[in-house]
Amino acid sequence: MKRVSLIGKGKAEPAPTVGGGVNTFFSHKAPVTASKKKLLFSLPVDVTEKLADVYYELKKARKTIDKSDIVALALTTLLEDYKSKKEHSVLYKHSSR
Repeated sequence: MKRVSLIGKGKAEPAPTVGGGVNTFFSHKAPVTASKKKLLFSLPVDVTEKLADVYYELKKARKTIDKSDIVALALTTLLEDYKSKKEHSVLYKHSSR
């Protein structure tokens, strides 16, 4: 009996759809949506150096946090400060230059 070559077999098949293939058992679950969105910002060099310093200091203390998480926390804190204090907030004072 002649051996059948497997080279090139299955390449023309489409990729499995969501909920198909091996994961059909779990197809009742809602698809996972991304909770983060990538944005591009330009930061001053001194701010990026301070961010890197804080990140590596936390890393040495065996704290697991990303630079993105640090920036998100800082922005959240700044925006909450603005929402509660309005004209007396840090953001308002720096934006009136």
